[in-house]
Amino acid sequence: MGKTPMDFPLPPGIEKSPQIRQSAMTLPPLNEGETVQFYVAECVYYSDDSGAKHGTCDTYRLNLPSSDPLDKFGGSPSFTCDGTPKMGIFTESIGGHCQN
Repeated sequence: MGKTPMDFPLPPGIEKSPQIRQSAMTLPPLNEGETVQFYVAECVYYSDDSGAKHGTCDTYRLNLPSSDPLDKFGGSPSFTCDGTPKMGIFTESIGGHCQN
């Protein structure tokens, strides 16, 4: 199988950091006033020194600043679609890791 930009050898004991570029995506139509949460998955695929293919993915959730005391430490993962830009921080979601 041919090499792709995200297909690289990863021998035991060696650490590499992938260079993730900004991506573009489409979202399903959302109605104004709808409450949503935004998740994104980042995956890296690699091969070991014997040529076996592997992949690992992590899921992140967007958290927005909130005045609700329940969201004091991490922000709120839910927000209402109102047509305004949102600023927040992506945090790793619980149970959002898989590896093959």
